[in-house]
Amino acid sequence: MTTCPPKPSELSDDVYRVRTISVAISFHVGYTQIMTALYSDTNPKIEQMQIEIIRRMPSWKKFAIVDDLNETVKAFALSGIKQNRPDASAEQIRFLLAERMLGAELAHKVYSHAR
Repeated sequence: MTTCPPKPSELSDDVYRVRTISVAISFHVGYTQIMTALYSDTNPKIEQMQIEIIRRMPSWKKFAIVDDLNETVKAFALSGIKQNRPDASAEQIRFLLAERMLGAELAHKVYSHAR
C-alpha cells in the first residue's frame, strides 16, 4: 500500500494535499520526462518521496486523482456562476457552466436550448 510522505510542519493540510495532487498531475504519461524539483520551498527529500510515490502509483489511481480535481474545479465554477447569477435557473446554470468548460461556440451548438 502506498502512503503519502510526512507533511512538513510549516504546511497546512490543504496546501500539502494540493501539492501532493499537483505532483500527481505533473506526472508525464510518456515516462520519458525525468521528474525534477517542482517547488522551491519544498524540502528536496520530501519532494523526492512524493515523486517516488507517484511513480509507484497504479495508473487508475492517478486518473482518479485527476478526476477528483476536475470535479473540484467544476464545483468551484458552479459556485461562482451561482454567486454571480443568483436568479439563474438550473438549466441556465448548466449552460453557463458549459460555456466555461467548452467555450462559447461549442456550448451554443450543444446547449442553445438552455439559454
